[in-house]
Amino acid sequence: MENLDLSVIIIISSLAAVLVLSLIIFFVLKNKKKKTALESKERSQNMILALGNKENIVSVDAKESRLNLVLHDNNLIDELRLKELGVSSIIKTSKKVTLVVGKEASKEVEEFIGQYQDKK
Repeated sequence: MENLDLSVIIIISSLAAVLVLSLIIFFVLKNKKKKTALESKERSQNMILALGNKENIVSVDAKESRLNLVLHDNNLIDELRLKELGVSSIIKTSKKVTLVVGKEASKEVEEFIGQYQDKK
């Protein structure tokens, strides 16, 4: 009988531990998502500033990990700041600037475009 009581206690304790760990993981991941969204928004705002502010941006187009921009004045680009913000490559032509922002860029590209459109 004592063995049975001990087994029940062990099973209940194990289930409680799994439940507590699951809740901790859930809340950690939930907070990480919020933080990542905030960081993405701040990064997008800083990218707009590094491109000479919203008034300098004529148009934005996104393709996978790239942002294609037409700017009024390419000389206003702060390339060092863009690199600090995670832009891996900046390709300039006379009419267009392409920023390569990396593999996981789709959400950040969406955030950037959202920030750009909100500021119009």
